[in-house]
Parts: sequence; C-alpha cells; structure tokens
Amino acid sequence: MNEIDIIEKYKSEEEIYNSWGKFINDQIISEIEKSNLKAEDIIQISPKHRLKSIDSLIEKALYRDKNYKDAYKEITDKVGTRFVVLIPDQICIVKRIVESKEILWDYSLDRDYEEEKQKSPTIFIYQSVHYVVYNKKEFTYESTTIPAGIPCEIQIRTLLQHAYSQLTHDTIYKPTIVASPEVLRLVARSMALIETTDAIFTSVNEKMKEVVANLNIIEKSLCESYNKYIGAVKFEPKINNSILESLNKILKRSFKNEIDEFYTNPKNNFIIEIIKKKRNNLLYRQPSILLLYYMCNINQYHLKNNWLLPDRYLEEIFVDLGLSFDNGSNY
Repeated sequence: MNEIDIIEKYKSEEEIYNSWGKFINDQIISEIEKSNLKAEDIIQISPKHRLKSIDSLIEKALYRDKNYKDAYKEITDKVGTRFVVLIPDQICIVKRIVESKEILWDYSLDRDYEEEKQKSPTIFIYQSVHYVVYNKKEFTYESTTIPAGIPCEIQIRTLLQHAYSQLTHDTIYKPTIVASPEVLRLVARSMALIETTDAIFTSVNEKMKEVVANLNIIEKSLCESYNKYIGAVKFEPKINNSILESLNKILKRSFKNEIDEFYTNPKNNFIIEIIKKKRNNLLYRQPSILLLYYMCNINQYHLKNNWLLPDRYLEEIFVDLGLSFDNGSNY
C-alpha cells in the first residue's frame, strides 16, 4: 500500500476504530465497578482512547525499516487506550479484566515489565503493560458496525510510571533526539526511584487496608451494640470514623465482647439512659459514643491524649461519670 491507499483506508475505518476504543474503555470500567470496587479509587486518569494520526501511521508504515508484509494490517495501535492506576497491585486488577473477557476478544500480552524485570533484574527500564486485543465477532456499538479482528492497544501503568513515560518516552524510547549519556544515566536513576516508590506505596496501601478493615469490624460491632442498647442508629461516618481512628492504637476486634459485658452490667444502666436522653446531640448519635464511655472507665489517659475533638465534648462524658477531666487518672 502507498500513502494514498493508507490514507483512504484509514479514513474509511476511522469511526470503527473510534467505537472499538470507546467500547473497550466502557467494558473495563464496567467490570471494575461490578467487582465492588470504585473505578475512581483505582483509575487515576480518566481513560480516553486515542486514534493514531494519519501522519504517524504513514511514518510507521512506510518510513521505518520494519519489513512489514502488510503494514496497515500489522500496525496494531491505530487505536489505543491507557489505564493509569495508583499502585502496581492495581495493574493486576485491570490485567485480570482484560484477560477475562475472552468471550469478546482475543488478546496478546506484548509487554509486561514484571517479566522484563525477571529477565534483566539489574536493568531499570521503561515500565508498562501492553496488550493488543482483537474483537472475536462483528458487532454494532453505538450505531457503528465493528468487523471482527479489529486491534486496539491497551496500556496499563501506575501514575509514577505514567509521569516517567510522559517525560522520557519520545526522547529515550523513540529517539528522534539522541539522548546524552548523562540524560540516560538520570533516566535510569529515576526509573529505579519510581520502582522503589511504587513498592513503598504498595506496602503503605496494604497497611492502610489492614487498619481500615479492623476499624470496619469495630464500627459494625458498635452499630450492633448501639441498636441493641440505645435504639436504631443513624450516624455521621466522618465524625464516627475520626473517633475510632484516634483510638486505633488500642482498639481490637474483641471489643464487642468487652462492650457487651460493660453495658449489660446493671450498674452501668445509667449510662444507657444518659445516651438516650442526649441523642439530639450529634455526638450521642454515633456508635462510638459507647466506646467513649467505656474508655473513660478503663483508660482515661489514652482517651484524653488521643482526643481530636474539642475538649468540652469529652469533658461532658467525664462529668456524666463523676470523673475529674483535669485529673485524668488511669483506672
């Protein structure tokens, strides 16, 4: 094919590639949402498919020594899309989705930086996951008929990998400009730093997930106890979570049993009545109020030193229990 042939064919198929790229984005985002995840928590930059420009297509087809047999057919990135996630573990989420849609498309994994690291562990190089997917059957999407076998490139990378790519890709990996040894050295150092930072981010995320999971269990237990002793609970998550997070150092899942023992003790019935009377106050509609009265009895020092709200709210609880807020002694 010559330039005119390529231009005419590409223009005739432009809407096909445009619809195919949009369909792939919609499918992947939909699958993320179906897995009880929020797409906005994973995808850091809204994915937008892009069509290869005519000049770029011609340059790749005719002006590189690629030895194509059928350049137009063999160029698989006439349409492409990119998914930018926060941490490497989230790359795996998108990968699983791409590989699970075998009813819709065939795929080839053309680049996987994890495999590349295994093959060359001492070399720090451009990181990204690249798939090419081909629809198995002809179908119609948004009024456009898409023939079978249309390719689309899918890139998956972290936010740091994306920043690196945006800065260096045209200079280092598509060298229209010859990078100096100094620039290449700096790029290798930045890649090593990005890999290290991504790993640290992953560890931080895992630790945070552990904390959140523990707090969710405690919050659920407190909601059950509040329903049992006070009545139906309708709380404000922001203030309730702030209280639980401030006391996280000593919270444990066994608190449910301890809370139940505390509030089933007849001598503490008066606390239940106090909370019921004060439910017009926002603080007293939070399940964590049960924890605050309980903590006043077992660890006043920790409670006071980790309290994040104005002191007057905590002081009121101390007064209800006949305790001195200024003393802060530990039972």
